[in-house]
Amino acid sequence: DGVFGMLKGLPAGHVAAAICKFSEEEDADLIIMPWKPKSSLRIALLGSVVQDVVRLSYRPVAVWKSWAFH
Repeated sequence: DGVFGMLKGLPAGHVAAAICKFSEEEDADLIIMPWKPKSSLRIALLGSVVQDVVRLSYRPVAVWKSWAFH
């Protein structure tokens, strides 16, 4: 299950903190976050979970624009 099992049922505001905690517990070298912009405004701004992970994490975070995720 890994991180996906851990995130099931979490309130939206806790997802970023859970991802950061998981990365610390697993001693991750890098967090990779997909980001799918939904409008031209979203192209300029990252999604809230991605933005929170970038802000909260002590680990490096890579964000890539992905049209494949729904």
